Amino acid sequence: MKIELKGGWTKVYTVEKTIEIKGSQYKDGRSVTRYTEDLSVTIDKSASSELIAKVVRSNVRKDGKRSCQNPIDHYFIKSSEPLNNLVLKLSANGEIESVLNREETLKNWGHTKIYLDRYFVSDDANVASTISSWTKQLDFMIKDDALFMQSIKRDLLYTRFFHGYWTDYGDTNLSVRNFCFPAIFGNAKTVLTEKTNVSETKEKHQLTTVGYLDKQASDTNGIAEFLGIEESRIGDLSVSLKSSCLLDDAGLIEKIEMETEAKLSESDFQKRYCLTIK
Repeated sequence: MKIELKGGWTKVYTVEKTIEIKGSQYKDGRSVTRYTEDLSVTIDKSASSELIAKVVRSNVRKDGKRSCQNPIDHYFIKSSEPLNNLVLKLSANGEIESVLNREETLKNWGHTKIYLDRYFVSDDANVASTISSWTKQLDFMIKDDALFMQSIKRDLLYTRFFHGYWTDYGDTNLSVRNFCFPAIFGNAKTVLTEKTNVSETKEKHQLTTVGYLDKQASDTNGIAEFLGIEESRIGDLSVSLKSSCLLDDAGLIEKIEMETEAKLSESDFQKRYCLTIK
């Protein structure tokens, strides 16, 4: 079965991302954070068959609140704003190839940096130094083309929405591919092998995906450092993914639901990422 995008379109979605971490270091044994936002996506399929996506993310809230009591949360929500308005060039199957409004993102970051420098100040020299180092790292990352693209591909929303759904799944209606799952173990490269089955009913395409950790392709040393364990214990780590994507007959995405869970045996560590786009 081959799924194609037929023509251009604009759709508005609501997005919810939940991060749950279990461990004895947390009150009640776990920490749960929920982010919500509005998402507008416009796809332009030109006569030359190029796919251009204009993405606008807005109304970002943490645990239902627009204003964060924790200044660190406010800092990172504010500092991510240059990634909220992007014009993307997509491959034929819908994966991100490049950012077309690169100059605009640099201009937006310039305004954001001024805000961060003026708003986040402290009389404590250590705190001021830490905030300054964060801003310098962000400045370097956003101004470097390669690092900027990496940051986009490490964003969970972008990686799941532009995941390459418009492709040929063959006679078996099955696709097996490897993908990097972003940020589940900090900056450590985490590769999941994903198997996607396609079914069709009532002019809808249902894509059901299951995934598991590819330890050979992943940075097991970096993952072990993140978890604070010996690399030899990576065999005790399991990472699983379940995802579903519903597309209509024109190839328009209607809903995405994804859950990824990481567990370490003989440990209270457990981490879950849940993403819903509808």
